[in-house]
Amino acid sequence: MKYSVSIDVPNLDDGIRFYRGAFGLIEASRPVEHYAVLKCGDADIGIIEKAAGTNPAVGSEDKRRYERHWTPVHVDFQVDDFEKVLDRALSIGAKCEQRFDGGEHPPIAFCSDPFGNGFCIIGKKPDAIIRAVLVGGVLAGALDIGYATLVNMLRDISPIVILQSVASGVLGRHAYAGGSTSATLGIGLHFLMTIIMSLGFVILARTHLVLRAHPIVSGVAYGLVLFILMNFVVVPLSLAYPGKTPQGLMLLGALLAHVFLVGVPISLVARRYLD
Repeated sequence: MKYSVSIDVPNLDDGIRFYRGAFGLIEASRPVEHYAVLKCGDADIGIIEKAAGTNPAVGSEDKRRYERHWTPVHVDFQVDDFEKVLDRALSIGAKCEQRFDGGEHPPIAFCSDPFGNGFCIIGKKPDAIIRAVLVGGVLAGALDIGYATLVNMLRDISPIVILQSVASGVLGRHAYAGGSTSATLGIGLHFLMTIIMSLGFVILARTHLVLRAHPIVSGVAYGLVLFILMNFVVVPLSLAYPGKTPQGLMLLGALLAHVFLVGVPISLVARRYLD
């Protein structure tokens, strides 16, 4: 089932200007005169021009009015940057009537548009972004190191050596003589890198809603970017030993791991916590 919400305004252009300016909505179409469709994430918001003083329904004695009025059904805009969106809405004519901040609940502002229609702006829970970064990074790190350990154990390479190879990025070949100490450093560096990868995606996903709207596609694309960066930029610039780009099936496996064990999980977790 699909749905859309329509908002009455006295002037179509003014209505479009406000909702585009306040929330960054994109005009998708004008299917009929005096009506425009704006895209709002996965939903549509219709802006419809109706003159003040007209009847809202057949048989109704009420009249449309655009001073502040009771809005029995209103739109909640769930946003990433609460303060920025609220300030932008206020700067182009909205009024904030009540505001609640702090605690374990997300911030919320009860507002009205320049045409008297009520709406709410709802931010994220204070820890949502931190959770998205940490959960995504730890999940991706666990999946990736698990894959690397399994594949290399089939080649009679111990997990300790795999972790030492990660540590060699900062220690060079000396990491392989460091025993459990360098292996511990390796696991720490590995998860630090995947958390940084998760942070990078979360930063992008906060401002580019299309990444969250299509998490599989964006996760695959992000995984490809990570694969290129790690194998052709980060590793060559590090002290990693032997530091050679994998070949053949190992190269294919590394590519698939970056895409489906790192990029996609990070993207799905980001959508889970940011939406």
